[in-house]
Amino acid sequence: MLGSADKASELVRDLPFAARTSTLVFDVKVLLLLAISVYAFFRFTWSMRQYTFGALLVAAAPEATRFLDESLSREEFADKAGRVVGLAAETFNDGLREFRSEVHGVLNA
Repeated sequence: MLGSADKASELVRDLPFAARTSTLVFDVKVLLLLAISVYAFFRFTWSMRQYTFGALLVAAAPEATRFLDESLSREEFADKAGRVVGLAAETFNDGLREFRSEVHGVLNA
């Protein structure tokens, strides 16, 4: 799209509902959408990795007898695993917010 910005800008100018802007402003909008897309992609990817860490923590939980025999705290383990999954949910939500802002920006451009 950046390689043929003049043609793309002319195409957008012909749309009756699109705002008329210069080619420079069009290029800036395209770059901004690209940056938001890249950021959202990396947030989603990081959240998937964090969810994997959370799943590994749950799968690696000691057996109930080890908690009793070695006087380990179930609540402390659950809090730590829950914190990892909570961070994954926040990161996923960040990616959703970025994607929503991108779609909203495209529709209102």
